[in-house]
Amino acid sequence: MGAPSVSMRPEHGTWPGHVLPGTFFLMWSSWWLFSTFRLHLQSSGQAPFRSRAWFPFSWGVRGRQLPLEPALKVLLTFVGINAELWAGHTSYRNLYTADGRFETGNLQDWQHSAMYVAFLVSGLVDLIGFYAPAGTLPPGTEHAFLGIAFAAEGLLFGFHLKGTPLDWSLHFLLVVLVFAASLVCFGEYRFPGSFVLTAVRGQLVMLQGIWFIQIAEILFKDKPAWAPDYHASAMMVPVVFVTWTLSVLFATLAVHVALGLLIRRGPGTRLAAFPASAPGLTKIGKEDEELVQEQIGGLRSGSSGSAIEIAAVFARNGHRL
Repeated sequence: MGAPSVSMRPEHGTWPGHVLPGTFFLMWSSWWLFSTFRLHLQSSGQAPFRSRAWFPFSWGVRGRQLPLEPALKVLLTFVGINAELWAGHTSYRNLYTADGRFETGNLQDWQHSAMYVAFLVSGLVDLIGFYAPAGTLPPGTEHAFLGIAFAAEGLLFGFHLKGTPLDWSLHFLLVVLVFAASLVCFGEYRFPGSFVLTAVRGQLVMLQGIWFIQIAEILFKDKPAWAPDYHASAMMVPVVFVTWTLSVLFATLAVHVALGLLIRRGPGTRLAAFPASAPGLTKIGKEDEELVQEQIGGLRSGSSGSAIEIAAVFARNGHRL
């Protein structure tokens, strides 16, 4: 009972089939976390933090914003659907066998395609929210559809569970991560000003990417310790999962602290009083300082001044509005 037997072939996909989505989720979550931390650190009383379901990509001198994230979400899922339904077998028409039963060899492709469709719809909603006039979509619509996409992913993976105790345990924890991300998205819908929920969403998706790759390393590498029919293998799975969870939480916290120190103390960095999407000032020169002092003098004499100019003075002295 103590020795592992010969490893059985995993029933869930292939090594590239886990590493590819894992890499994608890692890149996506890294972009989310960086943008969330930046937005939070550059928020203020005049421009408080507000959660975003996606973050625009700024380019050019004037910081023109592009919906690169939702565009990639639509493009990559469309490619994924076609790859699932047409690659690896004759065509999607092979849904049934000659006796009228479902073709079990192709059902996994249909499950993956349904998951891609959910994220494709989420990307389309993001694009509508970006290009349509303000107020076209009800507040929180993008968060709701993102939460639905993760819920669809979790549901499909949940009914996808099968195989040995090791295989089942690894993918069950993946399902937990996906449903947790969905719940957080709906939490952001309810509490749009919560920085913690937005950061947790990025951390959960980062863990999802890491866990995809970890599954590939465990199931598809020739390691006797991870023999699928060996009970100790399944017992070790939560140990690895908890280790990765704590590592991601601590590492992302360290990044947030480092960015905060850089923004508040680093010379030539963007001031904390300006939102992340604004191409505002990056450094206060002597002429700017004199102009601000004149505005403050106007305030003292009864005239109105600019809130942004006051924020610039406070940020120069290490304070924020």
